[in-house]
Amino acid sequence: MSIALLLSILILAQTRIIVPLAVTLCFGFLSIRLEDTTILDFIRYAVKYFISTQQIFYWREKK
Repeated sequence: MSIALLLSILILAQTRIIVPLAVTLCFGFLSIRLEDTTILDFIRYAVKYFISTQQIFYWREKK
């Protein structure tokens, strides 16, 4: 990660292209690990729960 960050900063300084730095920072953020789950895994679970899977709700009257 540190080598990629160093190369991205060098590319930014020489060519004024910010894309490699943005990709490196995004990868660094998404690879943060908290209790065996990365941020990318958490985003995948959230997309699956809220968007791609159908939620089933059961309604019943109070007796």
